[in-house]
Amino acid sequence: MTMAAFVAFANVACSSDDDNATENYTPTLPTPKYESEAVAYTIPETEADHITTSVPGAPAMTGVNITESGQAVFELDGGKTFKTYKITSISGNTYTLENGTIQKVTSAMAPTRGTSTVQLIINVTIELEGGQQCNYSTGNEAVSAQENKTATSDDIEAYLCRTWTILGVTIEYQEDGKQAVFREFDNGNLKEMADYANEQGAGLTANELAELNRNISEVVVDRNGLIVFNYSNRPSDAAQWSWANSEKTQLRIKLKDSEMGNKFLSDNTAIDIAFKDTRCVLKLKTRITGSKNYNVALALRLQSKD
Repeated sequence: MTMAAFVAFANVACSSDDDNATENYTPTLPTPKYESEAVAYTIPETEADHITTSVPGAPAMTGVNITESGQAVFELDGGKTFKTYKITSISGNTYTLENGTIQKVTSAMAPTRGTSTVQLIINVTIELEGGQQCNYSTGNEAVSAQENKTATSDDIEAYLCRTWTILGVTIEYQEDGKQAVFREFDNGNLKEMADYANEQGAGLTANELAELNRNISEVVVDRNGLIVFNYSNRPSDAAQWSWANSEKTQLRIKLKDSEMGNKFLSDNTAIDIAFKDTRCVLKLKTRITGSKNYNVALALRLQSKD
């Protein structure tokens, strides 16, 4: 449901400026500071049990991604919750974060790409759903994790994999047999977008509208297959991404938590992408059928933060 907040009514809807982004493929995007450090660590359930928490019943830590833009994205409870924190420095195998430290303990040189088993010493504080601050710690003992590094293979992936801030959202709603209605929003407030869609007859329930009370602040994409939607007022959502076509003009996402999905969004949702200068447009589309049949279109207009 939370990911559906992002794509409740999605199609390819672009202003004339967005169309130019497709016609004039001229990105001018700098290389993110930590591009060479990007890595994903997956913590098996048996190892997660060895990470102590200061809050009883806190969700287990099941992974962490170090992104090109200098963030650590923590996966909790098998992908039901994600938390993003800034990296303040990387020195050797030690990551110093705003919320603690992660140290990779290696006995031999790890491969520059591919998967290997490493040992991690973790001591970080993460804010839980209820606002509690929870310390996750391995003490002085390391836990085993799977390290995955995927080399950037071309310019398009280098353009995409970074942190993006939201400039606005463009939405188009068209009920069968009626003229399309088009509107632009100068922020990432999904509740405002949902209220507008309901005014056009979308029929969202009160619970769905409450769930859509989310304000997108950032979109983080990393080359190890993670896409994260950070909100200013809610915990993050995340999905795995892969290329949907050989031209690399469309992504396909798979939800990390199947409970995120509903009739507006399911696994294998496709997202068109386009670049221009330091901007990116993510364009989503779907067909809604029921008591009313309609197409809706949503385009997220993004600016590179790097």
